[in-house]
Amino acid sequence: MTLNFHWRLPTDGDSRLKNLDLWNLHTGAETTPGYFPGATSHRQQDRSRFTYFDHLARVAQAAEATGFDGVLVPATPTGEEPFVVAGALIRETRYLRFLPSFHTATTKPVHAARTTATAQRHSGNRLDWNIVAGENDKVQRRWGDFAPVEDRYRRTGDFLDIARGVLTHKDFSHEGAFYQVDHGGLQHPVSAVTPPTVYLSGTSDVALDIAARHADVYTTWAEPLSDLAAKLARLNEAATGHGRRLRHAVRVDVIARASHEEAWEDARHLWETADRTAVRQRQELTGDDIDAAAAERAWAARYANASHFEDSKISPSLWVGEGVVRPGPAVTIVGDYAQVAETLNAYAAIGVDTFILASPPHLEEAYRVGEELLPLFRPTPASLAAE
Repeated sequence: MTLNFHWRLPTDGDSRLKNLDLWNLHTGAETTPGYFPGATSHRQQDRSRFTYFDHLARVAQAAEATGFDGVLVPATPTGEEPFVVAGALIRETRYLRFLPSFHTATTKPVHAARTTATAQRHSGNRLDWNIVAGENDKVQRRWGDFAPVEDRYRRTGDFLDIARGVLTHKDFSHEGAFYQVDHGGLQHPVSAVTPPTVYLSGTSDVALDIAARHADVYTTWAEPLSDLAAKLARLNEAATGHGRRLRHAVRVDVIARASHEEAWEDARHLWETADRTAVRQRQELTGDDIDAAAAERAWAARYANASHFEDSKISPSLWVGEGVVRPGPAVTIVGDYAQVAETLNAYAAIGVDTFILASPPHLEEAYRVGEELLPLFRPTPASLAAE
């Protein structure tokens, strides 16, 4: 099985600095639009020369140069708009795939189809969709979405029926519970595009049903292998009942270093130097709150209030402390490159073929992970010659 690797673009701020106020690039003392404090130390007299979009472009280019297949472009209430970011950075790269996240509450399916058709035409079909059907109620209301959780997932199914129909037919009509279209569709030349690969997530019964019917790739956070294997088996059975076959992705942060000791020492340093008050304030804004995601990551939530570093270790290679001390996924894989690869291969053994990885600061870590970890999964020139 060929494994695919995506990197995460930091649409909500990025820096080597521990002060989270400097991560949130939309507030604070800076006055120049897009100013990136971590990248302009030698140009303090003219902060406008290097913007945050330049930084995002460098992260994307680093991911492409080091062998990542694509990048996730997250959607957060305080971050950059993912479709705009993806559209801009497509022109800064040559082969990299872009996976913008979006909520079905924020756009209509016909508009999403038309926008995507144009993006596919000028990118060579490099745009995919990460559809966020449901988050905690507080975050959903920030998006202007007050629908009940089950309706959010059913709306997603309706959305995809229409969006795919418009993308693949010149004349398409559909009347659903949430969206309708009458004689929609795209005409030549915008009709001659490849539909995006659709990533969906969720753990409720209705979420898994929608994923079985509509997802191309089912995405989940890192979980204990036995729990995840059972969930994927259940989902695969449901998809088979609809005549479909799904791929599976795991989203997880990594702290990968030359040695096991160095990796855990860096994790400990994060734990000991974090401003927890600032982290909690930021999590309340972004929705990256372990407690809010407890239904999906209950096993990690048990460690959310750990007061000692050792208490935040789940296993020799899994740590939940990063979700406590800075925004992002709850679980982090920690270890030397071989150990991190071994953990990822364990997920691959139960059917996961795509990994969405990240580690701040995203530019430096894209190079580190791409140059040191990804080669452990790629065939060497010698092995290719032997074939």
